[in-house]
Amino acid sequence: MISNETRNLQSNNERRGKGGWRCPWHRIQGSQRHTGRRLFKRKAGFENGCLARGLHCELKIVSDNEPYDTFEQFLADHAPGGKMSLDGIFCVTDGLAYFIMKMLRRLGLDIPQDIQLIGYDGIRFFGDADYLCSTIVQPVPDIAELCVRLLLDKSIREKPSLLCLPVTYAYGGTTREDA
Repeated sequence: MISNETRNLQSNNERRGKGGWRCPWHRIQGSQRHTGRRLFKRKAGFENGCLARGLHCELKIVSDNEPYDTFEQFLADHAPGGKMSLDGIFCVTDGLAYFIMKMLRRLGLDIPQDIQLIGYDGIRFFGDADYLCSTIVQPVPDIAELCVRLLLDKSIREKPSLLCLPVTYAYGGTTREDA
């Protein structure tokens, strides 16, 4: 799993790692750029999802001060002769999935035939057009509505420490439909 950003708002399923749980494939690669709580939960959910399914996963952690070239070289090392040794990559954000797509294309790899790629957030082109990539979609309107209701409802003395809202998978062209 890979990430280069940190956001404050998160879905409660994400806190429990449910989004990462949804995406494991056999021999999937993950990389992480920051180790914030939100990203840790996505990573932990991903690892737990692989473990529960008996799937091997390999994590590539890229330090904050390390350039993306390091990850691109890692990908090149896993694609000897143009054949990718990994089945897929789980990225912690859709924005990062976009950068990884560009790297994979520079290596001459076909997405999703040679390697699958999934992001996390549910970002769409132009707000409501196609998804940027196959993704785990957070229920942003539901999160916003719940937050406002919790803030404005005076009858709730103690705010709940954990609320769970469902995340969903959305096809965006970077995963095979048969996967």
